[in-house]
Amino acid sequence: MLLDSVDKVVPQDSALRNRLKTIRFILASNLADARAMIATLRGHSTATDDLPSALRRLVDRFGGISPAKLELACDRVPAAPVVAQQELLRICQEAINNAIKHANPKNIWIRLALPTPKSLELTVRDDGCGFNVPTVLGSNDGAHFGLAGLSERAQRIGGKLTVDSTPGSGTTIELVLPLQPEARMAQHG
Repeated sequence: MLLDSVDKVVPQDSALRNRLKTIRFILASNLADARAMIATLRGHSTATDDLPSALRRLVDRFGGISPAKLELACDRVPAAPVVAQQELLRICQEAINNAIKHANPKNIWIRLALPTPKSLELTVRDDGCGFNVPTVLGSNDGAHFGLAGLSERAQRIGGKLTVDSTPGSGTTIELVLPLQPEARMAQHG
């Protein structure tokens, strides 16, 4: 409500308009994340959805409030365990949040792929301002929890997260998740 009152007094042609849209996006994203965590704690999960459908819903939900254009491409992938699916969704959400919050991108591309029968790959790429990865990862200023959280989530499900970015060239976050033998059998069965 407070944001609505600020919205009313900021002129339409003001540079603050884009910043307000970003703030709205971050608030809505955080609220959605909190609701998803509560649903998980209460025993409701995304287990009835396949991963591509869950990612589509995430992108559709953010697409209406994001200042950047979001595009999703999904290969046909095997069913992932519920815990892995939830972590993949949160990783994707946090990567989108980070891009919008820090990089001011015009576009964000999300891709879910099966590069080999033994691994699943989630990539979130943006055309924002980019950053120096070693500097940010080595920072102890307490302002860069997002990348550490992404890496921790990936490790919890047995995945490997890489971050590739150069100032002025955007950022690519890639998670490679080895598939369990039962997931590979479900894909071919």
